[in-house]
Amino acid sequence: MIHKKQVTDEQFFNAINKVIQWATPREAKSSYAGAAKTYAANVGRAGIVYGRPAIATQISYIIANLNNYRGEEARKVKAILKQFQKQIRKEQEQ
Repeated sequence: MIHKKQVTDEQFFNAINKVIQWATPREAKSSYAGAAKTYAANVGRAGIVYGRPAIATQISYIIANLNNYRGEEARKVKAILKQFQKQIRKEQEQ
């Protein structure tokens, strides 16, 4: 089994910032981009108010709204988000 490298908080928040940068010029034309931006911009607040499980939930909503985000950077960002989500869920199992 190949283990993926742990995603740091810094890598996660850099990925969130890239989502916001991608979505900002597109939100007027795409409800998906607007939703992705809203969820990404509020992921930190959700974590503070509701804890890390809320971050995992927000990540699901962000990813669901990134269907028009394509290319190499998009693949990397989505991989980071998914891995971070897995890490949070694994923490909850322990």
